Amino acid sequence: MKKAISIIATLLWIIIAPAQGRFDWVKSYTGYPLNGNPWNEIVGSTIDSDGNLYVIGTFTAGAYIDSVEFLESSSMYIDMIIAKFSPQGDVLWHKVIHDPRSHTNCYGIRMVGDTSIVFLSNIRMPSTNRSLYFLDTLYPAGSYFFDQNLFSNQCATAVITLGKDGSLKDCHFLQLAFADSVGQVFCGPNNKLKDNFLANELLFDIDEQGNIYIARNAVDQITRGEETFTVQDGGISSLLLYVDGELKNTIYPEKRYNKWNHMIMKFSRDCDSLYWWKYLFDADTVSERSVMYINYLNSMDIDADGNIYFTYVNQGHRLTDTIKVFLNDNDSLYFQMLPGEWVQSCLIAFNSNFTPIYVKQLSYEDTVVTRSYEFLSTTIDEQSGSLFLLGKACRGAHLYTPRPEGAFLMDGRSLDLDENAYWFRFDKASGRYLSCGIAPTNGATDATNSNGTATYLTLCNFVAHNNRVFSEVSYNQSISWFDTITLSNPAAKGMGLMVWDYDGTVIDYFDFGTESARCINGPILLQDSVLYLAGTLTGDADLGEHHIYGSGAGRAFVAKYVDTAFMHPYVRPDLREPQSIIWEQDLNFSLADSPITLTATSTSGLPVSYSSSDTSIARIDGSTLHLLANGSCTILATCPDNDYYQAAAPVSKTLTVGQSGIADHEASPLLIYPNPSHGYMNLYGPTDQISSITLYDMAGREVYHHTRTIFLNATPANQGPCYSLNISHLPQGSY
Repeated sequence: MKKAISIIATLLWIIIAPAQGRFDWVKSYTGYPLNGNPWNEIVGSTIDSDGNLYVIGTFTAGAYIDSVEFLESSSMYIDMIIAKFSPQGDVLWHKVIHDPRSHTNCYGIRMVGDTSIVFLSNIRMPSTNRSLYFLDTLYPAGSYFFDQNLFSNQCATAVITLGKDGSLKDCHFLQLAFADSVGQVFCGPNNKLKDNFLANELLFDIDEQGNIYIARNAVDQITRGEETFTVQDGGISSLLLYVDGELKNTIYPEKRYNKWNHMIMKFSRDCDSLYWWKYLFDADTVSERSVMYINYLNSMDIDADGNIYFTYVNQGHRLTDTIKVFLNDNDSLYFQMLPGEWVQSCLIAFNSNFTPIYVKQLSYEDTVVTRSYEFLSTTIDEQSGSLFLLGKACRGAHLYTPRPEGAFLMDGRSLDLDENAYWFRFDKASGRYLSCGIAPTNGATDATNSNGTATYLTLCNFVAHNNRVFSEVSYNQSISWFDTITLSNPAAKGMGLMVWDYDGTVIDYFDFGTESARCINGPILLQDSVLYLAGTLTGDADLGEHHIYGSGAGRAFVAKYVDTAFMHPYVRPDLREPQSIIWEQDLNFSLADSPITLTATSTSGLPVSYSSSDTSIARIDGSTLHLLANGSCTILATCPDNDYYQAAAPVSKTLTVGQSGIADHEASPLLIYPNPSHGYMNLYGPTDQISSITLYDMAGREVYHHTRTIFLNATPANQGPCYSLNISHLPQGSY
């Protein structure tokens, strides 16, 4: 399971927050060329709570990091390496599995409980004429892991558990054999089993309880002489599972499953118990009528609830219409294949009991024309409850064919995915489509470029967290990124990182500046503000201030990037012009003043809208205010955004109807006479001067305001000082 340590994809951080982000370190290794291919590759990584990084991969002879050679060997085969890096980039320890006579493969790595790491590797056992360097121990020729001769010099899938200090905590060897129609084990010369890995290609993951899930990317068949035996034709009656040399389980398929089907197995953490095994598709809809040339699983992912997600790929010609998902009572859950020789793919979601939940796949506006697409991997953002699916597509059966008209469809939505890599975001519980991000190939307007060779674009590893989707991207030929980047060498390949927000808007792209004969995207991890990325290049590259020197054998690299921005959700910057509301109008009125025109304006010139908090006191039509009753309420002025201006900050004012003024002030200590007035008033007060005078009419409106100091004249003691106020300019009445 990819923990909330969120396995993320790659390198855009430089663009997002250049003032904050930095590469702390970059480490790389390469070995001697092997058959002209770059076999130095990091295939998996994980991280503990202390920030230590664990990587697993392959290497060839002569590989080293920081002057530490992995293994003194002149082998011409691929070996396996697992290493631990400190947060500062120091290699704390490394372990090697080395077979001097064959390749050693590995299949990812997982952290369990922040105490140990688990990984899988296909190895050949030590035997009479074969030695094996296994982690810290050399088993010379003549050594045996088991007493049973049946498995000597044979293959096994090793499930290995190491402590964080590199010590071997547990190891179990899983082997699979087939029994014929009468129950006899198929054996090779000298009564020995041959090539009895669980499968040559495996996927695995671990759930929250530590249970191990293994997906066998295999064809269940065996050939003896000119005869081929399968489960489907009855030539194979059962599958025999051995653990550490002992027969643990005999698997009797309930139906004659097609040889192209895939088996999923759930083991206990110690591999002692096989809880269940399932085929991916129902036998009734996978028949001999289906002729499939390539059929495999690209990825398997388990979320925090134990739900399992697979990406499945089929290339070949189908005569039937659908493949029904295993144990599926819902007729709508199937993988639909259309006639034609091209690549198609689907995402299948199962719950923890391996009951299918939903199937997602692309369809086409024009079902007559062949199109190809492939789903590559998934990642999960538990915080938002989103499942992300990564893929690539082209409109022709191959990239070399002309592009037909018509768009791809996802859940009925038309999407322009042609010649593009892309991702989809779904609600992981229901499978509901939410959004899509596309890596555009602006320079690739046709299926082939000007020199007649195919363009391609691949997103392989990615992660989504805090409203950012990161993915490494590999590309070749004349693809142009945003009309700025084009490889000078038409035979070269480039690599970089693209980032989107969850709505699918491209935030930015950072190119690694490489022109390699081969680029391999590696795993990426995110923990808080730390981002780890990996890959393999044959050409030079630059990661910030760190330079990577290319190698024909392939140079595998791992890098640490730190940016505090990754700890917070991404907020898309608003590049539109700001605006504000100007409103200087006083809102003290009587009922007799209604209706009133509201006078707020916006600096952008866009219209201002109004609303009333109490429509029993005031109602608004457009910019006209209608007063309905005495009292107070709030009038809110707003101005929305458009394509050119941001929304203005709202402005509110208090409307007072009928009782503002007198009601808002304490009673005056003055004696006023006469009132009603006939053009003048005598003011009698307790002091000999008044600093200001304000008069209100009986409707509460201010009608007179005087701020100059007034000195009152002396009068008889029972009346106090007096001043005669001339208000002849006001109507006669009470004030």
